[in-house]
Amino acid sequence: MSVVIRGVSDTINAVFYSVTLFGMAGTLNMIQISSFVLRPFSERLMVRINSKLVGTVWRIMQYVFERRKKAHITFSGDKIPQKENALVVCNHQSSIDIYLINALATRRGMLDNCKYFVKDSVKYLPFFGWGMWLAGFIYVRRNWTEDQKRIHATFSSMKRLETPAWIINYVEGSRVTLKKLYEAQNFSRQRGYPVMDNVLLPRTKGFVSCVNEFRGSHVDYVYDFTIAYRHRQHKKSFTQAPSMVRIHVRSLWPEYDFHVHCRRFAIKDLPSGEAELGDWLRARWAEKDKILTILRENWTDGLDKKVMWNESSCMSQQKTVIVVGGGLAGLTAAIEAHNQGNTKVILIEKEKSIGGNSMKATSGINAVEPLNNDSRDAFIQDTLKSGAGICREDLVIKLVDESRPALDWLVKQSEVEPGKPTLDLTTVSRCGGHSHGRTHRCPAQNGRPVPVGWKLIDTLKKKFTSFNDIEVLTNTRVLNLITNTDQIKVIGVEVLKKNPETEEETKENIHADAVVLTSGGFGGQTGKYLPDGKSSLLSEFAPQLVDTATTNGPWASGDGVRLGLSVGAEMRDMDQVQVHPTGFIDPSNPTAPTKFLAPEALRAYGGILLNGEGKRFTDELTLRDVVSSAVYRQTGSVHSRVESLMSKTLPEKYTGAYMVLTDEAVEGFGKSTLGFYASKGFFTQVEGVENLAKTLDVDTEELEKELKEYDEHLENKEPDQFGKTNFPGRLVLAKPTTYWVAMITPVVHYTMGGLSINSDAAILREDKTEIGGLYGAGEVTGGVHGHNRLAGNSLLECVVFGRTAGRQAALYAQN
Repeated sequence: MSVVIRGVSDTINAVFYSVTLFGMAGTLNMIQISSFVLRPFSERLMVRINSKLVGTVWRIMQYVFERRKKAHITFSGDKIPQKENALVVCNHQSSIDIYLINALATRRGMLDNCKYFVKDSVKYLPFFGWGMWLAGFIYVRRNWTEDQKRIHATFSSMKRLETPAWIINYVEGSRVTLKKLYEAQNFSRQRGYPVMDNVLLPRTKGFVSCVNEFRGSHVDYVYDFTIAYRHRQHKKSFTQAPSMVRIHVRSLWPEYDFHVHCRRFAIKDLPSGEAELGDWLRARWAEKDKILTILRENWTDGLDKKVMWNESSCMSQQKTVIVVGGGLAGLTAAIEAHNQGNTKVILIEKEKSIGGNSMKATSGINAVEPLNNDSRDAFIQDTLKSGAGICREDLVIKLVDESRPALDWLVKQSEVEPGKPTLDLTTVSRCGGHSHGRTHRCPAQNGRPVPVGWKLIDTLKKKFTSFNDIEVLTNTRVLNLITNTDQIKVIGVEVLKKNPETEEETKENIHADAVVLTSGGFGGQTGKYLPDGKSSLLSEFAPQLVDTATTNGPWASGDGVRLGLSVGAEMRDMDQVQVHPTGFIDPSNPTAPTKFLAPEALRAYGGILLNGEGKRFTDELTLRDVVSSAVYRQTGSVHSRVESLMSKTLPEKYTGAYMVLTDEAVEGFGKSTLGFYASKGFFTQVEGVENLAKTLDVDTEELEKELKEYDEHLENKEPDQFGKTNFPGRLVLAKPTTYWVAMITPVVHYTMGGLSINSDAAILREDKTEIGGLYGAGEVTGGVHGHNRLAGNSLLECVVFGRTAGRQAALYAQN
């Protein structure tokens, strides 16, 4: 039914527009004809009136194209001055090329003065054809003998009257088709001309004649416009423009993008000989072909940002999207909002630099990995199982379905040159709670570790800051969301800016058409109160964890959750706080409230957990909450061996356990990466089982028996007493090995709860309606992870929902 209604609506739109425009053109024709009575008295005035009348029709058409149908046009290349006379050449793709040329003419005050080369048959088109003929357009029959006389007569009149003009010539002669392209390529090979993939070989005779005709006249320049279009969903439809009917029935945005690349040349600098001028034009077309190749592969992201114009659209107001929070979700949302076009993005970060907790991530980012026999269904089931029945299944399905595109998108952002990414996510491990290996991270480079969180932030930061129309505000805290008078939608933010040099603070309101909250969770403040005296969210929703050590930075204080609440947002799962089982205990400061995370990948490559008596007590690769609970139950064993490393280091009743890795496990994880943790003093290295037993102050034979029992399960592929089925490597090797020993303790790591969102990342009220103009992504939101988050799903959530939030915020702003 909706399809029928839309079809009827489109038809009505098209008919109404056509009748109105043709009616107006007919009326103007009558005025044009009447203006001929002025010819004996002032030919220049007659020409000016006719140009103004034709320009009126163009202006209406352009208004409909850019304002009513929301055509998104961007520009690049040489700057074009105001009201400069020029010969204009361009590639010919479609009848709608005229809109893109007129878009530039409008911006440069020359719309009334556009004079097109037009097929002779067009002058018989009622109203439009007659009007263009009366206005002095250049009609040609593609017969050079006849056309040359007509062109010379028209140009002579223009020069005599010094008529302001853009004289527009499609030197390719006709639109590109596959057959014509093949013919042109073969012809070029035979003649030794450049062989082009996107354009036809230009016809030089008419161009040479035009240049030489106007050399030394008031027409001083040649403009070369490269025109391109793309359909956002069908990338193979590059250069296939929407039809004239499609243009006038409904919005072109966000379905289509249009781009014009400009070159400007002084006629006096062009060669004068016919052969040389022909070679010059073919060289321009070869350059044009390269630009179209860049646009085909990466659209305007592939162009040098120095050549992009800021005036993306002067007929449609640029919109503003504010992103609050500069971690992975924030940078992702900011980039995706910018990529929708005609959008200024302001990224606000309360710290002195962007990055947030995402910088600290080390285990990796998940994506369905077919090479490990992984599947969509397996990934969904693992996530739902970990969530223990309180995940929103639609959000989980979105997370999984967009996991592989998320990885591809990240790699794409790292391309300094097309096809040459600098981000490598090919190292894959199987972390706790996963049925298959699907957690991707960066391999070491030149013997040095590449922390995955840092690398992702570095990659996206470089990408985002390379854009025009963006602003980054650091040392800036968002105090309030600003809503419209009836509080239906968010229209901006109130901020407190701090000058890091003078400590001076100033308040400011910043308007926005949409706001995205990506400010993280509330696990960084584990005390009962915040520095400003407010109760911490942790103390309100998970009081049992107050004063627990955390892996979060202090900035993770739940600001975004409070902002959402202030405008009526719904919260969910706020009591679901993940305690990660393995935070490193620093022997030099064992009770430090903030700890480095011992990443799950350490256990994924074979790290085991031992209690104070040298006994294994859990499946190291089961769900995080299960492992954390098991570690807590070992608290009584911490001081059971007087001469042990833990007993000497930790105070009474402090929870702890050992993490032990063989050299083989260390090599699998990455020796250079583990070396970073070793440099912090977290690891002790011992040679052989006997020295390991001395460190733990346990009997050597008993410890060796414990390790060999583990190895037996690896060999016979049977589950052990804890239900463990995945045994990454042996613990007792044929030749002596080095054991790497660290002390670990459970730490507050992640807050699964937050603001409610839907699958479009729109933040919801308690009645499940959207709060207009407010979106969210990352740890500030809830619903994706439920009771317990799988390793690698946090970075993935940031990218999947960050992309959605940024895209939807920009589209909301535009519409």
